[in-house]
Amino acid sequence: MLGWLFGKKKSAKRRRRGNREERDKRVRKGIEQIEALFAKEIPPSYKEFLQNYNQVHYLDRTCDVYSNADTQDRVLYTFVIKKFLGINPAGSEDILKNYSNYKGLLPRPELMPIAFDQFRNIMCLDMADGSVHFWDIQNSVDARSLSVYMQTSRVFFVAPTFLDFKDRLYKVSKYT
Repeated sequence: MLGWLFGKKKSAKRRRRGNREERDKRVRKGIEQIEALFAKEIPPSYKEFLQNYNQVHYLDRTCDVYSNADTQDRVLYTFVIKKFLGINPAGSEDILKNYSNYKGLLPRPELMPIAFDQFRNIMCLDMADGSVHFWDIQNSVDARSLSVYMQTSRVFFVAPTFLDFKDRLYKVSKYT
């Protein structure tokens, strides 16, 4: 009597599995495209993050940018991750699409956008050494008019690796 219902559930399971397989294939292809574009392998911790999560909302995860990353003596910025970019060619939060959009504006060509904060400032992965940087473009009305000096001076070191960056994210308290 309920066979048609169970049959639909099996079909739905097959569809979900198929969607997961398609997503995994799309992510692998995107990773290969990124690595070909930079002629460098993506750091293992970030590659694993993409393979496991692809695009993640972290509306309540915060990180601090210090004036001196070694001593952490003075907080320059505190930002909230709005969204990590992923591999989704059809979406606006695609890594390659955003790299292409910001390519002429990026302070250094080896910086790859990986996340946006609440003001659309950009967290970048340095493909040369795997470090993570915060690019403050919030106050730029027209980023294209910034000089190279201004663009470079608005990039701040956050963490030596993506794994360290993830470890530095902390939950925002409602009462702070």
